Amino acid sequence: MSSSYETVALPRLSQNAQDEQSLALATKFRELRLKSLQTDPKAFGSSYEVEISRGLDQSIDRLSNPKAVVFVAIDTSNTSHLSPAGNELDRLLRVPWVGMVGLLGPQEGNSEHVSAKQDPYARMTASDDDSGRSDNKNDSETSDELPWHYVLNGTYVSNEARGHGLGRRLVSAAIDRAHDDARAGRRNLICTVLVDDDNPRARTTYERCGFDYDGEEEYLQQPRKVLGETEPKLSTAVRMRLKRKM
Repeated sequence: MSSSYETVALPRLSQNAQDEQSLALATKFRELRLKSLQTDPKAFGSSYEVEISRGLDQSIDRLSNPKAVVFVAIDTSNTSHLSPAGNELDRLLRVPWVGMVGLLGPQEGNSEHVSAKQDPYARMTASDDDSGRSDNKNDSETSDELPWHYVLNGTYVSNEARGHGLGRRLVSAAIDRAHDDARAGRRNLICTVLVDDDNPRARTTYERCGFDYDGEEEYLQQPRKVLGETEPKLSTAVRMRLKRKM
């Protein structure tokens, strides 16, 4: 049977959700996140050891955050057993997830403040008053003229699903959502992603989606036991940026 895939935005959970389906969705998201850190550890700034210690509450927080959207790639090759009367959340819980990307934002301003030394969720999902947006505002710009800035985070495609263009499809889905939101707000769009300089495959994916080189910085990568690391090591993150007008 040939493979068939879709990209889907996960529904936003309610704050402090504890119902059965919400907990199941958060658990499935967490499992894919942990799998990504185990099987592709070089692609992420965090580590399996750090993420597994955080528990399910962090996943619920991320899926309920009003400034975060998670897109997943799902394998729909074997869905004939699913009832057509079932809802979308029920379907998501029953099919395999084989990839994901997080879209964080918007914040007002440019991309210079995006750093591999900071937690992107904390930076990009803060309230406008706490985001540091004034640091990126030119004296000649009013608030209504500032672009809306988003960050992509945690892009991953599982080994068994690679070769089908899912990385590009996930990134494109996130960009399209950000662009639609920016146009609705009558703003131009800036979207940023950080990629380690030793990950050319990821850089190529982002370049094909319209991202360009926008600078780089050194940071201390957390040790990843799956790679035999015991101490932080100095790594270089490349900042890539995409711009679209409304």
